Amino acid sequence: MGRTLSRQMTFPAMIPFTNARLYVYAACFVAADVAIPRFFHWLHPLAGPLFQPMYFIILLAGLMMGWRGGLLVGIATPLVSFVLSGMPPHAVLPRVFMECVCYGFIAGMMRERYRTNTVVSVVTAIIAGRIVTAAFLLLLPGYGIPAVSEIMWGAVNLGWPGIGLQIILLPLMLHLLEYNICKES
Repeated sequence: MGRTLSRQMTFPAMIPFTNARLYVYAACFVAADVAIPRFFHWLHPLAGPLFQPMYFIILLAGLMMGWRGGLLVGIATPLVSFVLSGMPPHAVLPRVFMECVCYGFIAGMMRERYRTNTVVSVVTAIIAGRIVTAAFLLLLPGYGIPAVSEIMWGAVNLGWPGIGLQIILLPLMLHLLEYNICKES
């Protein structure tokens, strides 16, 4: 017969920490998230901060695998990338690490727990991630309110094209994935 679209939400795939599939999927996301930003940095030194490909993949992991997968990918990606390539640089590693953890966790939590749509999940993760990161930096020695506000404003001011692409492309990608996965033969 004809194909019909199942109306059930397929993402996020809520996989418990005890299931090995979660770690396999997370490892695949981490591998992509180490390789893709390297390609962007190869194109141009500012392409990474401008388009924020690391955050893009982490948000996608949270949206697809829920908070557990987003958290795993958010923790592992900046650390693995730093060890293998020295990126992100040591000076920005604490900020990038905290943003990655927050983005993956919050995007996944918004989709899995609160069942928000993808746009709301992405925007909430970006805003909350920046706020939590700013608060985290204020707790570190050597950072004050002027320095933190300059760092956070600089990241948004330079990264607005990547933020815009995340808000536009991630919902579109997830919709296309859900549509193709939900097709019945």
